[in-house]
Amino acid sequence: MDDKNTVEVVIDGEIVTLSGTESAEYIQKLALYIDRKISELSGGKKFFGVNSFTKTLLIAANIADDMFKEKENAENVRKTLALRETEIERLKTENARLAEEADKALILASENLRLKQRVKSLQEDLEQDEKTQAVSHIKLKRL
Repeated sequence: MDDKNTVEVVIDGEIVTLSGTESAEYIQKLALYIDRKISELSGGKKFFGVNSFTKTLLIAANIADDMFKEKENAENVRKTLALRETEIERLKTENARLAEEADKALILASENLRLKQRVKSLQEDLEQDEKTQAVSHIKLKRL
């Protein structure tokens, strides 16, 4: 069974004993948060003329409002994260596709270079054959 921590805290100028399974530091933070909410709502002044129930209700409503806003914010962060994860996956797929195309382009560039060299070699052979043929033709004319 979890050990309970008991902590004396000051809330709205009153010493209150709180206990729970959370750390003493966490319980202090909760008490400080509640005390600040009371100060916010009262503008630093006590709730004069407001009964205890109404005061508690206003504080609870304000804290619930904070909680709902934080939940909405957390949900927005989750949605943004999901969108970013989807975008990351799309970009990874696109990157893989482009890498494959780049590999194909390198292969084609290499093949193109090989063919250019082959064309050059054939042109040189053709020029040599034409020279040889011209020389042979001249020799035949002399005969």
